[in-house]
Amino acid sequence: MPLHRKLMLTNVLILVCAQVIFFSYQLHQNRQLIKLSVSDTLHNMHLLLASNQVDFTDLTSQKTQIDKTISHFFNQATTRIDKKQTSLFQITLSDFAVLDNDGQLISLHHRQQNESIQLDRATKLGFNSTSDYFVKGMWSKLIPLAKQDALNGQLITAKRPPAIRHVETNKTRQGEWVLGFSQVMQPIIERGQLMGFYGGSIQVKLYGAELLNTLIFQLMLLSGVLALASWLLMSVGKIVTADILTLTNWTQKVVKGDLTQKLKLNSQDEIQQLGDNFEIMRQSLAESFHQIEQQNSNLFKEAYFNNLTGLPNRKKLYADLSKHQASSLLVFNINNFGEINDFYGITTGDTIIQKVANGLELSCAPHSLYKTGADEFVVLMACDCSNQQLQQLAEHIIDHISHQAMTIDGNELYVTLSAGGAHCVNDQYSQLHQQADLARRIGRRQFQRYRLFTPDMSNPKAFEANMHQNRMLVSAVQHDWVTPYVQLINPLSADAQPKFECLMRICLDDGTVLTPAMFMQTAVRSRLYPRMMKTMLEKSFSLFSQLPYEFSVNISLEDIADSERVAELFELLKANPETSTRLTFELLESEEITNYDLVHDFIVKVKPFGCKIAIDDFGAGYSNFVHLMSLDIDVIKIDGSLIRNLDIDTKAQHLVETVTHFAKKMNIKTVAEFVDSEQVLSQVKHYQIDYAQGFLLGKPEASIEAALSIQRDNSA
Repeated sequence: MPLHRKLMLTNVLILVCAQVIFFSYQLHQNRQLIKLSVSDTLHNMHLLLASNQVDFTDLTSQKTQIDKTISHFFNQATTRIDKKQTSLFQITLSDFAVLDNDGQLISLHHRQQNESIQLDRATKLGFNSTSDYFVKGMWSKLIPLAKQDALNGQLITAKRPPAIRHVETNKTRQGEWVLGFSQVMQPIIERGQLMGFYGGSIQVKLYGAELLNTLIFQLMLLSGVLALASWLLMSVGKIVTADILTLTNWTQKVVKGDLTQKLKLNSQDEIQQLGDNFEIMRQSLAESFHQIEQQNSNLFKEAYFNNLTGLPNRKKLYADLSKHQASSLLVFNINNFGEINDFYGITTGDTIIQKVANGLELSCAPHSLYKTGADEFVVLMACDCSNQQLQQLAEHIIDHISHQAMTIDGNELYVTLSAGGAHCVNDQYSQLHQQADLARRIGRRQFQRYRLFTPDMSNPKAFEANMHQNRMLVSAVQHDWVTPYVQLINPLSADAQPKFECLMRICLDDGTVLTPAMFMQTAVRSRLYPRMMKTMLEKSFSLFSQLPYEFSVNISLEDIADSERVAELFELLKANPETSTRLTFELLESEEITNYDLVHDFIVKVKPFGCKIAIDDFGAGYSNFVHLMSLDIDVIKIDGSLIRNLDIDTKAQHLVETVTHFAKKMNIKTVAEFVDSEQVLSQVKHYQIDYAQGFLLGKPEASIEAALSIQRDNSA
């Protein structure tokens, strides 16, 4: 809507509101004047009764005197209650009554011209007299209200009850609605005591008509003023808003992106100044938009392209796959690129990446090439191809890159690639990259330079089983299901005491007991192992705190390398000094010891607590006698791979004999693991091994008592 029309409508609303407020105020003033006139009239009636010696303290006994006085008053024609001569206030007191302080009627009088009318109304409504008509009908609600607020001395007003209103004329009802009341009740107060009431009915039929005439006149006057003001505002507004309209049209073009049109105004006023400011803003916006476009272009390149090679990146690949732009894909990875970076340096590694990218672009055309990882590239096929065509392209690219030397700083370097391929199945475009990379990794583990993805490589059931086991381990930690089982380490000499190895178990709420083979791999991968190991150690200490037996727990190189786990372990040792003297840490020999300083530092720190150190599974994995000489070892646990067939395997016998002989020279105790037959046990004793452990001597049990109950008599 144009501004000049808004100005006109605003002016109209202001004038209308002003007129409504003025008329409402005038109506309110008229009502107040009429109430004041009614009060004055009733007061005059009171004075008239008082002048005729009416005793207000006993109104009931003076009915005759009251009737005589009121009749004399109502016989005259001066019963109008207004004080002015304007027709608007021609309102009269048509009926007057005196009631006692209980609201009972004493005297009722009507104007002569109204008496027959009131009697007719009473008859129509079923009342026996006008007295009943007023007391039981007209004033049925007014009298209780007047009695309730009598001592306030205020004039009380009310409308006719709805049940009576229908016998009145339309003009009477209209006048009553405008005035707001037609019935009045004034308490008679004498020295603070209620003596009775004056009741009255007002003739208001002329009030509404006169007020309507006044309203019509004011509306006509308002219409003339509105017409004149609207014409003036429309004329002046068009002149004032012409430049504003020009400015509006110009800003609309700016909003739509047109910043080429200059703003021209000739108003020579504040609008001109505003226009000049808008022109400066337009120039600034044009320059800013140009910069934003440049920045957007740079951001797009940074978001979707690799900085080193300029190739589209992983994000761009997935954006293109979402558009279903290809149905086949190849993933290439530079083999052992981390070692290349470590050996030649990052700068040389970056150069190799660039040269590989250039070689791939030449050999994979016309297909699209992406760089999706540090040493990974993806080729998105531009057309459908068969398994054989996909393999031929992959091998062609691998040969092209692998057989050409890269000359960097005068040195010739070679790299090899591994590749994986995948075809889209069932419109699963988003899975192409993961499937091809999975195939590449599987092929790499099997020493294949190319592998095509097949559905059996992706096993959703296995993934779900892993997730289920992970949830089980979380519950095990939360519900304290991790517990140590103890297995007897039986002494083979009469003067030695039995020992125990604490082995981690998970006891489910249904009674199932899980061994480490069932959950340890998932526990390590899900990062729950440290919390489980902490619980295992705390419960092991608690289990042996009140018993004299020595016990051992397994500890891995990963545990020793974690400073937080080691700190928790030392806190446990400090809190249990006596129990710590009976503790043996079993270092897993199956893990290659690559950091002697770390292991040596751990041994040095736990020895002061009285702890012992054992090499577990000696003879498996990376067994090395250097470990025994380099580290302060107390116990060697000979691995079951040597003990299990000790009775029939001569090579195992020679090696065990060597280990035990060396251990005795070094004053190191020995333990034979996996002793599961009498024949093996006999050989273990033959080689003078100090302790034996295995199912023949006792399985892991939930309590020390249970483990001891099956101890064999080794002297037999």
